[in-house]
Amino acid sequence: MIYRIIFSFFLLVIFVIPSKAGQIEDLIYADLLTRGNSVHIKVSAQSIYNKQLNNQRLHDLAAQLLAQSLDGTTALNVDTQSWLAKALGTCETTRYQKLLNSIISSGADSKLKKYTRLALEQMGNKSAPSFVKGAVDMKEAANRVKKEQAKHSSKATAETFSKVYTADTIDDVINKLGMPDDVDVTFGTRRTWGITATYSMLNIKYQDLGNFIFNFSGKGTKNWLVKRIVSTSLHRGDLSHHPMLSESPQLMRGHIRSIIKQGTATELDRDIAAERLYAGQNDDDFIDTLSWACKLLGTSGNTRYRKVLEHTIEHAGSRKLKKYAKKSLRQLGSGTEPQYQQGDIYKQ
Repeated sequence: MIYRIIFSFFLLVIFVIPSKAGQIEDLIYADLLTRGNSVHIKVSAQSIYNKQLNNQRLHDLAAQLLAQSLDGTTALNVDTQSWLAKALGTCETTRYQKLLNSIISSGADSKLKKYTRLALEQMGNKSAPSFVKGAVDMKEAANRVKKEQAKHSSKATAETFSKVYTADTIDDVINKLGMPDDVDVTFGTRRTWGITATYSMLNIKYQDLGNFIFNFSGKGTKNWLVKRIVSTSLHRGDLSHHPMLSESPQLMRGHIRSIIKQGTATELDRDIAAERLYAGQNDDDFIDTLSWACKLLGTSGNTRYRKVLEHTIEHAGSRKLKKYAKKSLRQLGSGTEPQYQQGDIYKQ
């Protein structure tokens, strides 16, 4: 009973931290941990570990899930268990030492033991009361997380949505738009040396406006970064069937090549190309297609697109895309024409 009382106290003050964006971000990870979905639990644990979050409320949720998985109460695969153990390693105290040591002395899988040892090595040595299984009621925690989320309103509008750029961090997006309406996990693939690997991505949604696909970057900021922007507004009305808005890179590329060859590109074609560059310059599936989009802007000779090409050169992760953006930028003059701004297409 005393452990329930202690945890209830922690829940009453859950996520009260200086940064409002950080508060909302922690709620996102807590929500993922309390859904009972192994994939969502794993992504949350990865976030805690990769961002090195020293947050006892998140750690307690992770510890309870790990403990329940060890006795079979909650079914989790070894990979997810290992990430939970790694997440506990970011704690600066000895609170979870007893739980992790019990894994080492048990007949647990060798992979789990390996990452548990690493977590124990990383864990801080400040003395703290040991975590005890059962201190957290996961159902109660899920309800409280939902109530906390409801206290944070979304401030997303078409204007603020259009101010989000690829490579923005999750913190940037939350600062601009507030609490999302939904968070899901999706998957991407990449090929390295002929081997296709699958990785998890966050899909953060704002009702009636669209969603942002985040890819975790282990370089530099070590944070979730916007990889792709999907705008609902952009696909309404007369634009809904425009080939430049296709989710098929082949279809979009074919249209661009055709209008360049025939010399029939319109300002709308170029504006959509600029928008797609802003929104998808770090989407691996569209690198070749967006290189053609750079070509389209370069052949126009219109200085209206200098800013988007400069932004691509600065923020794109692909060398190929940067190369074509630089080449196209050299084709433009240095006039003072008003620049195409991300989101301008919504206003047409």
